Amino acid sequence: MSYSNKKISNLGILAFAPLFLFALWMIYYFIILAPYIGSDVNGSAAAGATVRNYTPLFIMLGINFIIAFIAFLYFLMNMWTRKNVASGTKIMWVIFLAVFNIVAFPIYWFMHIKNDHVVRDNASPLLS
Repeated sequence: MSYSNKKISNLGILAFAPLFLFALWMIYYFIILAPYIGSDVNGSAAAGATVRNYTPLFIMLGINFIIAFIAFLYFLMNMWTRKNVASGTKIMWVIFLAVFNIVAFPIYWFMHIKNDHVVRDNASPLLS
């Protein structure tokens, strides 16, 4: 598969978006809990802060889930339709994408989309 530079960068955004959004969610959650970290306050006060901020936390995590699911489906279909990849490798990538999704998406993008032309143009002479 050959991609234009714009499509490569757009897929890069899709690959890194779930990881970035999860990091934002974690930062927001730790900001909410900052007054309770390291204090001798009982757990109910921290739980109350979480409950008071449930809606924005849920919305942020829901958006992250939707984007991660879309990325998973796209990268899954992209891997499964590649003709130059052995079926055993495809199965390993599918498992890797399913289990380690938000970390696996940037790795998959870097190895199979961004640098696909490197593999195609610089094939080993032994493989020809």
